[in-house]
Amino acid sequence: MLIAPGVHQLSASFVNVFVVEIPAGLLLVDTGQPSDTDKLLTLMRQAGLDSSTIRLIFLTHGDTDHIGGAARFQALSGATVLAHPADVAYIEGRAQRLPAASGLGLLLRPLFMVMSRTVMRVTPVRVDRQVKEGDTVADGWQVIYLPGHTAGQVGLYHPERRVALAGDAIRNSPRLGGPPPVFTPDMPSAYASIRKLAGLDIQVLGMGHGAALTQNVGEQLLALAANLPA
Repeated sequence: MLIAPGVHQLSASFVNVFVVEIPAGLLLVDTGQPSDTDKLLTLMRQAGLDSSTIRLIFLTHGDTDHIGGAARFQALSGATVLAHPADVAYIEGRAQRLPAASGLGLLLRPLFMVMSRTVMRVTPVRVDRQVKEGDTVADGWQVIYLPGHTAGQVGLYHPERRVALAGDAIRNSPRLGGPPPVFTPDMPSAYASIRKLAGLDIQVLGMGHGAALTQNVGEQLLALAANLPA
């Protein structure tokens, strides 16, 4: 689905992947779950997008459902993999992402550890380029640092086109809100990241989960930010 000129949202399961057309080829933002890759490749072909022309793979953070296909997409295309330094260890398989260290998160940790070695197992991929706030990735797309859900959660923002791709810093499933606390170790930072998004001039907002916002985006973000805990 085209959410903005040259910006495609693809959904093979419950998580969104974005394909951005850039002069050099394609910029892939997140890669879905490991089991999503074949369907994502089919969706790309149906949209007239050639996966062999992926030049950059931008990973918003190190969760399984966002990095699951990165190794395979990189092998298919030879693309450069980009991520924030704080999440590189997850992406490269040197650390394990776990639920938050409080409440339900602590109860879920043993199950999560087992699942990460079985049904949620991800093939690690090397991060070729570490990015930070303000870096330009390609064709005017700038990195925005949106920590909270993970320490290395980042998004992309194109000021001239007024389009943002925010990963899991915000979600629209089942309604517009912040990331789930059980999987977010730093909720105060997560709320600050939403306020940061609300301060940008955004006309289209793509997220990791749920439908993209394409109407009255600024108003919706300001209303959400106004109702967040202090």
